[in-house]
Amino acid sequence: MIGIDINPDYLHTVFTRYNHKINFLELLNLDIVKNSESICKADFIWAALILEYTGIEKLLEFSANNIRRDGHHHTPLTEPSGNV
Repeated sequence: MIGIDINPDYLHTVFTRYNHKINFLELLNLDIVKNSESICKADFIWAALILEYTGIEKLLEFSANNIRRDGHHHTPLTEPSGNV
């Protein structure tokens, strides 16, 4: 499992909380707006709470470069919070 976030503090929290529960957990500090290169070929991409930061074009560009041809991409949509 690969987790990606721009916030290193969040990644540290995730690692501390889940490293002993999830085998092969890899966490990457990455800004997908600036870097859409292929890092893997995922079976499944769950892209939650990200559209307001990246925009749809950058999210889809990154996802297209990192998903298998028969993979699944899910981006749940939420109401704007007004804080972003």
